Amino acid sequence: MRGQHHDRRLSDGRTLREALAEAPVLTETAFERPAARGRRARPVVQPIKVVRVTLKAPARPDRTLAEVTVSALLATEIDPPEGEAPLNWLLLTNLLIETPEQALEKLDWYGCRWQIEIYQSWCLRTVFSQRRRTPRHRRGVAQVPSDAGRGVARAGARARRR
Repeated sequence: MRGQHHDRRLSDGRTLREALAEAPVLTETAFERPAARGRRARPVVQPIKVVRVTLKAPARPDRTLAEVTVSALLATEIDPPEGEAPLNWLLLTNLLIETPEQALEKLDWYGCRWQIEIYQSWCLRTVFSQRRRTPRHRRGVAQVPSDAGRGVARAGARARRR
């Protein structure tokens, strides 16, 4: 799994990944991963594990940092297609996650946040590409189509309905 070299230490001496590996599966989610450049659409099934842990404060000689208690949610894809990396999401939140419904809600929130980041990235690319094509003396506020955010709004509405 990518990112294991950033595994956080917990106040009890274990690592975050160790605590999640020991946790039982709380629920499962299934969805269709859309096609993208060079990738076909496919179904995804992810068991979801959740643990409430206290992260050990990093040792910093210049300041004192407190330990932080968080809910860690891990959604790991089982049986990805041959040659494709599994979809793995690790989310940390200060909110309690005690039920399957709460876990799925937090995943939906993350999906909405991801759509917003994609939209912001698109806006920035659009602004910079317009600035490169516009003569310096005519540069002003970049024009972003007013309907550009509709896809983000639709994705958020779908997530809320689920």
